[in-house]
Amino acid sequence: MEDVGTVRFNDDEIKALRNYLLKGGFLWVDDFWGSYAWERWVEQIGLVLPPHQYPIVDVTLDEPIMHTLHDVKRMPQVPAISFWYRSGGRTSSADPTAQVVTFKGFTTRRAG
Repeated sequence: MEDVGTVRFNDDEIKALRNYLLKGGFLWVDDFWGSYAWERWVEQIGLVLPPHQYPIVDVTLDEPIMHTLHDVKRMPQVPAISFWYRSGGRTSSADPTAQVVTFKGFTTRRAG
């Protein structure tokens, strides 16, 4: 999913995505342009998987998923191609919170 900082799940989508993820489904999301977009995503995905049961955690370079298909050695900033062209090759917006690259995921075990 991209541009998830603008997502708003309806009840059917919440239920379907929860069922998919709890059965072992994988979801990759990106395109957060600053803290507002991230906060919006956390709010919406929290409706799918309650954060007190499934906290979002940092995924570091030493995690197995970072070496399963490809050997990921650094976390690159990947811009939208249109921004990259318009900005002369920059990889991030002027918003300083959008310049920090992080990978995050849900824990595989329920908290508590």
